[in-house]
This record gives sequence, structure tokens and C-alpha cells, in this order.
Amino acid sequence: MRHLSGLWTSSLLAAFEQLGLDAEALCAHAKVDWEVMNDPSARVALDDVTRLWESAVELTGDIVLGLHVGEHMAPRDNNILAMLAVSGRTLGDGVSVATRYQTILTDGEFVHLDSDGADRVIRFPKIEDSLPRSDHQVEFVVARAQSLLSRMIGARFRAKEIRFAHPLRGRIEEYERIFECPLLFERPDTEIVVPTETWEMELEVWDPEWRSRLEGLAAELEQRLDAPGFVSSTSQAIRNLLPQKGCDLGATARALRVSDRTLQRRLHEEGTHFREVLDATRRSIVKTALARGVTSEEIARRAGFASVRALQRSIGRWKASNEL
Repeated sequence: MRHLSGLWTSSLLAAFEQLGLDAEALCAHAKVDWEVMNDPSARVALDDVTRLWESAVELTGDIVLGLHVGEHMAPRDNNILAMLAVSGRTLGDGVSVATRYQTILTDGEFVHLDSDGADRVIRFPKIEDSLPRSDHQVEFVVARAQSLLSRMIGARFRAKEIRFAHPLRGRIEEYERIFECPLLFERPDTEIVVPTETWEMELEVWDPEWRSRLEGLAAELEQRLDAPGFVSSTSQAIRNLLPQKGCDLGATARALRVSDRTLQRRLHEEGTHFREVLDATRRSIVKTALARGVTSEEIARRAGFASVRALQRSIGRWKASNEL
């Protein structure tokens, strides 16, 4: 199962709210966990992100929602890929180094760099089970890329041409307003074509020492994400299952696409067992919800308790052992 950085999804929820959507209600409509989606340190299942987009499109009726969300998604100061891009010696250098560490954002590569004659191409190829999935997500990613490119050069970035793999949806004038460049649809891949002179444009923030530090941090983060541990994956699956009141060993193993025995063995190899991970995950959900003033009934639902009374018993046990 593919995953996406919670830093990205939390920014996405903020952009949805700027467009008038209630982020928590949107997550409820999509049947995804608001707390996980809004946790910058989480790794969110790509299936959940896709459901979130589907619900947002359904609720807004906006046929070019991806473009509009891309316009309103504010940059985050702790987005290391954006910081790496801005720290480049040239635009092309910044894009290249950010692309090198793209797995920090999502499992596997979703951006390729290529050339088209004298021009450079930022390509988002169609890859099975990868980001972006839907046409809305494609347009969102391209709009975000343009925003980052503009931030890098300190001025409005205009591509030589933008090519979309999907057909035109809605009015071409809305695409033209946002991208201000020639647009093509139903092409083999989605691509941003950058003229060589723009690609080689020097950036004002070039600082070799700062760039080196950022790359070291990115490499360390990438290494940790390459092997996040089976406990982390199990906890994420449990979070998704708990509100459905069907979270047990078998359901969790199916969500992770492993056998019950494999789930037990791999948790044992990391020094724990299923009940312990389940309890720790529930405790984390409850602790966060209590701090936000969520009602007992809603906390019980999110944490998969059969009743508020069962929730209160667990809270009492955790407090007695200084775990809450």
C-alpha cells in the first residue's frame, strides 16, 4: 500500500478550508481519520487521500477543484523538499535536488526529469498505484509545482508549455488564468516544459553550506522512511480500522496484505505484539482528542470502543500506570 506524507495532507486540508470546506467534516464524509490526515508526522495511505479528493469533488461540485486547491495551498516552512528546491544554485539545480529526495513525500518516484530538444521537462508519468491518481490530483500537483517554481525565481513562473495526459475538463480559460502558457491535453504524459534559459536561471538564495546541511537532513529522513518499521505500518492500519469497530488481528493483517502469522511474527521481531500496538494506538488517539476537547462519544467512536464506559475504563487504567 502506497503512502503520502502527513505534512502534505495537513497542508491539503488547510487549502480545502480556505475554499470553504470544513476539513473535519470532509474527512468524516470520506471515512478517513481527520487526526491522521492532519498529523504532519504521519504516513497516510494513498487510498485515503484518493477518497478525500473524491469527497471534496462531490461536496463542492467543482470540476477543476485540483487547480483551485493548488492555488490556495500555502507553503509550509518545514517542507524540506521546498527548502531544498529554493536552496539550489539555479532553478534546474533546485528542481533536480528536490526530485532526488521525492520519496520523502510519497513511496516511490512520481516526478521524472527529461529533455525535449533544448528544453527541459518535468514529467509526471502515469504509474500504477502512485501519486497523482485522479485528474484532480494531477492538476493539483501541476499547480503546486508552478507555485514552487515561482517561489524559487521570486517572480511569476510561466512554462513554455504544459501538457496534460487527461482530456480538458471545464473551461480552458480557467487553465489559462492559472498557468498563463500554451496548454495541450490528451498527451502521453503530464509535463511542464521549461525553456533552457529559465532552467539555468540563477537563484538568489544560493548558499553551499546551507544546501549541504539540508541535503544531509533529507538523506537522514529518507533513510528513516525507507524502513519505518512494521510497528508503524501496523499502527497506521489500526487507526484506519478502529472507527469501523472491526479492528482485530485478522482485519489488520488483511489491511496490510499479510497473513495473521506473518503479522504476529514481524511484530515479535520488533519486540512487541498486536495487543500492545493496538493499546498504544488507541492511547495516542485518545490523548490527542482529549487535548482538543472532543466529546467522549466521538473519542469512543474514533478509538473503536464499544461504549463511553469502556473508554473511561481504559482512560482510568492508562492514568493509573502514568501512560496518559
